[in-house]
Amino acid sequence: MIIRKSAFLFLSVALFSSAAFSQIDAKSKQTNELYKNIEFQMLRVQEPTIPSNAVSITDFGAINGGQVLCTQAFAQAIDALSKKGGGKVIVPRGIIEGQFKRDTH
Repeated sequence: MIIRKSAFLFLSVALFSSAAFSQIDAKSKQTNELYKNIEFQMLRVQEPTIPSNAVSITDFGAINGGQVLCTQAFAQAIDALSKKGGGKVIVPRGIIEGQFKRDTH
């Protein structure tokens, strides 16, 4: 019984590791293809790592429907994430009914 559990655990870890490494390898091959025929020397672009922090703009007063300006809610949500080191602003469907422009990155 213990041997079966150990074997199952070992196989699970091996399969998970194999899948993880194959994804990394595939991504590496794809990146190499992008830089393959470049005629000049170029630094490789590093994919950003986005922290797992997330906030919804509705938590900062945004209202669905396109009738109320949510500019302040966007600014507060972005500021809150900046203080946490970055992350994702969740914008539920129906909040944006047009265009918006952010002055800084």
